[in-house]
Amino acid sequence: MTHYLNRTLISPLRTSSLSRPYLMIAISAVFFNTVNGSLLGTYLSSPPAQSFLADAFARLMFWLGLTLWVAGITGNVTHEILNIRRNAKKASDDTNNGKDKPKEEHYAILHGLLYRFISYLNYFCEWAE
Repeated sequence: MTHYLNRTLISPLRTSSLSRPYLMIAISAVFFNTVNGSLLGTYLSSPPAQSFLADAFARLMFWLGLTLWVAGITGNVTHEILNIRRNAKKASDDTNNGKDKPKEEHYAILHGLLYRFISYLNYFCEWAE
């Protein structure tokens, strides 16, 4: 839920619109999440899952999974590519002394933090989540 809250509400509100939203994409997302949530809810409410989840806090794998999830969502938010674009635009505006320029794309080379080790950190961190 935290991942979807970040992906659907927080991230779009933090960034300016880079492209026009399409209705079919929103409909597809609602359909996918309805089916996915229904299947997960059905499984988690089943007796085998209930007996497995009863002692989940006592298992090492639960705590390792929770740690991996926290690292994934922290990395996902920290290394968000749109932050780089926003920072590049801000730096460009600062060097332009606030003068209006035509709207243009701003690009930056990804570096720092974990970008020294992997190029597609947003995908990697989302996968870790």
